[in-house]
Amino acid sequence: MRYSFFGDKGILIEFGDDPTREISQKAFTFAKILEEEKISGVRETQPSYNTVLVYYDPLKIGGTKLMKRMKIFAAGEHRIEVPPPRVYDIPVLYGGEYGPDLEYVAEYHGITQEEVIGIHTKEQLWVYRIGLNVHNLVPVKLITPRRKVPRLRVPAGSIGIGNKQTGPYVIECAAGWNIIGRTPLKLYDPGRTPPFLIASGNYVHYRSIGVDEFSAIKSEVGFSVLNQVNYR
Repeated sequence: MRYSFFGDKGILIEFGDDPTREISQKAFTFAKILEEEKISGVRETQPSYNTVLVYYDPLKIGGTKLMKRMKIFAAGEHRIEVPPPRVYDIPVLYGGEYGPDLEYVAEYHGITQEEVIGIHTKEQLWVYRIGLNVHNLVPVKLITPRRKVPRLRVPAGSIGIGNKQTGPYVIECAAGWNIIGRTPLKLYDPGRTPPFLIASGNYVHYRSIGVDEFSAIKSEVGFSVLNQVNYR
């Protein structure tokens, strides 16, 4: 573990160089430990691929003191109960107007569009972080460079591939990933509790659906139902 100051109100903890699921899980567990300790002055912990970023109030606790306390936690025998990861089922309508770059991704790898869908839906993918996207590592066979010219508008729910990453955009935004499909689920709603339908530190499994199922989910199924049935 490497510790370094991140500006004047943050400490970055690195758990390794490669963003593996095991390292990511260590980062999430350590973030949970810090949350349970309820250290005065700690405002927020943000676990990611292989790091935890800790924001603190320097008027309540000094950065050097906080860093020493975190090193003690890391070296100690703190144990917490971490619930087993969920597997979120994410229905996706691939290709067509909802996946304009599916054909390009297939051509780039010299395979068919159906094979791209098959690879993308085969594995359960670990959720490393949530920002503008739900961030997964794409299966190796589908690693694809970002678009040279980003789109100015990508609808929420669009599933993209950008280099080694894949996942849906949670809000409408400008973006440079290759869009291969779209989910009808509303992944983010600031008026909901919790606002995100998916939580980091779990798995997602992308499932190919048709137009009729896409329309049915989008128009008829509310968040309360989805929150109960769309993970296992």
